[in-house]
Amino acid sequence: MIASDEQMKKIEEFALEKASKLDYNHNEDHVLRTVKLAEIIGKKEGADLEVCRVAAYLHDIGQEVQFKDHEPISEKMARKFLTSLKLPKAFVEDVCHAIICHKNDEIKNAKTIEAKVLFDADKLQVVGIFGFCRIYSELVAFRKETLKKAMKMSEFIQNDRIPMLKTKTGKELAKDIHKFMTDFYGLYKKWDKVEL
Repeated sequence: MIASDEQMKKIEEFALEKASKLDYNHNEDHVLRTVKLAEIIGKKEGADLEVCRVAAYLHDIGQEVQFKDHEPISEKMARKFLTSLKLPKAFVEDVCHAIICHKNDEIKNAKTIEAKVLFDADKLQVVGIFGFCRIYSELVAFRKETLKKAMKMSEFIQNDRIPMLKTKTGKELAKDIHKFMTDFYGLYKKWDKVEL
């Protein structure tokens, strides 16, 4: 282990404190799900679990400053914070590389399995039931759009994001999610056509 128990506790507290200020879709629950998924995927992919775990905790901290294109801000904040904990430079670089690469446009530059693991752990949450709930809350609850529009957007995102996944394990996890959601969308479309 690179980080001591005390350093890891500080990382967790720092990340969860930042997440507590974010919206429903990026709060502490999202961070903890990302950590769990990163551990599951990372273990099966033979990744450095400590890098995966720390990157997962810190990947969205920049959203406190700026929501859109937060990845470079998250990376800078993580670098400053991890350096203040006196963690080794190579470890900090690996974590920061994963954080910057969790952006859709940057994943093509991923040089490590840990960056791909974080990307998949984060993106798996925009598909499936968590993804649907995120879209529903944003479009229907807050913007007062129709359920039909939310369903269409959710189906589009699922079909767009699943092929983007970068690890074999992430793609395997997505298979069950994809089947479940395809059945869900099919049932909705069937009900939508019923004449009353």
